[in-house]
Amino acid sequence: MILELGREVHARRLVSNLRFTTDMENRLMLDVMNKTRPDDAARAYLRQHPDVLDGWLDGVTSFDGKSGLATVKAALGL
Repeated sequence: MILELGREVHARRLVSNLRFTTDMENRLMLDVMNKTRPDDAARAYLRQHPDVLDGWLDGVTSFDGKSGLATVKAALGL
């Protein structure tokens, strides 16, 4: 799939914004090792630590041009 230029910029920005701490990785991996699906573990972690999203989604918009942060928080029920 080829992304449109605007989408590519925001996808690249999101990937460059991603930062994981050792504590975050340990908590997520513990959940996965305890048979929690990885996507469920990630959602639970982000619901408990929504501040992580601020840095990850800084300057990122959704496909429809809205705030990436607001879009993700709404999807997580925050």
